[in-house]
Amino acid sequence: MPTTPRLLHIGRLHPSPLWRLASHRHVYHELIVPMRGLLHLQCPSGQFAIEPGDVLIYPAGMPHAEESDPANPLESFFLSFKSPDIRGTALLRKRDHTGRMRQLIRWLHADQFLRDPLAATEQTALFQALLARFFHQDQGPEPELAQHIRAFVRGHLGAPLTLDQLAKEAGLSRYYFVRTYRRLTGLSPMKEVRRLRLEYARDLVITTKLPLKDIAEKAGLGSPYALSRLFRQYFDMPPGRLRRQLNEPD
Repeated sequence: MPTTPRLLHIGRLHPSPLWRLASHRHVYHELIVPMRGLLHLQCPSGQFAIEPGDVLIYPAGMPHAEESDPANPLESFFLSFKSPDIRGTALLRKRDHTGRMRQLIRWLHADQFLRDPLAATEQTALFQALLARFFHQDQGPEPELAQHIRAFVRGHLGAPLTLDQLAKEAGLSRYYFVRTYRRLTGLSPMKEVRRLRLEYARDLVITTKLPLKDIAEKAGLGSPYALSRLFRQYFDMPPGRLRRQLNEPD
């Protein structure tokens, strides 16, 4: 994005089963980062169920209606900004596979309350890094099979999952399912399960105060020991250190 965008406002939506907004539009662009729960979105592109890991940009002028899922209330960060480089009024949607956009917007939100002379400069840098990451991750639409299996896994993270279950859900033989899934995503199905479990566990570490024992159980990772071992393997640090880094002031 060659033209420097300008951050206008950043805020946080706390979970409420009754939260909803009728169709509306803005004169600015709005970026939405769900952290927990589910958002039901209706816009000219269609109707969508938006979950953690999705990141959205509503371009200026795009009408949209939003509603928190009553059974799984939405918690999200949002920011408004100006940028002449975003043209058109179609919904922009990306997956935050690494979790970095969620980390960046948490830091952005925290920085607005600092009175440090460098805070404004740091906030600008974080905002630009967030947008750069959003537009860099232009991977195109996910294959339908991968979308379906990922949705199924996210709905059963706390339960045991086997390769046979996933193949049955895909309607394919075990052998053909493994070959097809690896070709479409670059991962074996069970490595995908582990990735999604860890992504969910990391979100809980970042956004909640749940003990590691509960997080390991909810994410289907067994024990705090297994959780810590996998965190070190995938994220180069234990979960406790990640939680402290994101919640302690500089």
